[in-house]
Amino acid sequence: MELLETKGLAFKPDLVVLMFLANDYININSSMVFVGFWQSKFFEFLFAHSRLIRWLSQRVRLIHYNHYKSLGEDNVESGLARLRELADTHGFEVLIAIWPRFTGEKIYNPPEHFVGMDSGKMRIEEKASRYKFKTLKLSDNFVEHNLARIKAGDSTIAQAYYAPDQIHPSAKAAKIVAKFLYKEVCRHSKTLKNSSINFCKKK
Repeated sequence: MELLETKGLAFKPDLVVLMFLANDYININSSMVFVGFWQSKFFEFLFAHSRLIRWLSQRVRLIHYNHYKSLGEDNVESGLARLRELADTHGFEVLIAIWPRFTGEKIYNPPEHFVGMDSGKMRIEEKASRYKFKTLKLSDNFVEHNLARIKAGDSTIAQAYYAPDQIHPSAKAAKIVAKFLYKEVCRHSKTLKNSSINFCKKK
């Protein structure tokens, strides 16, 4: 949300597309590791309550082990709540694109991220609906693309082709998902209240 607030809002968006990955449920950023810092309660308080202190700490690699306090217990819920506030204030709509997982030949949404075993609804979809955000499961798009790719004679397994580490996209997958989202944005541009999107119009 901070990137949207500090950079994105300046462009006065009509539609904000949020890419949601399975590891977004993890509150702790693994790259923010404890590198040794004194046990200062004062610094701990500053780190938890000041964006400037967190930024300075990362710049000089003085990451305190209690950085999780600045993120809270449910960063997804708080992030969506803040996004709703920004959407209402600045008049844009939101589309949450749900990135799938790639394991071997499987392209799927992790079962542990569903609400109940037989609900058919993902937790992020349930949360998004409460905040009146639209969602798009990208798994269906990738399954279709993968079948077409195999039919054309490409024998590369799905994981190696789309996401070698099972989650983060390869360069090819990034280009493919850009096309998926382009079509979706153009579809949404027809129903946006104050749309200034014009790159979808045929010349």
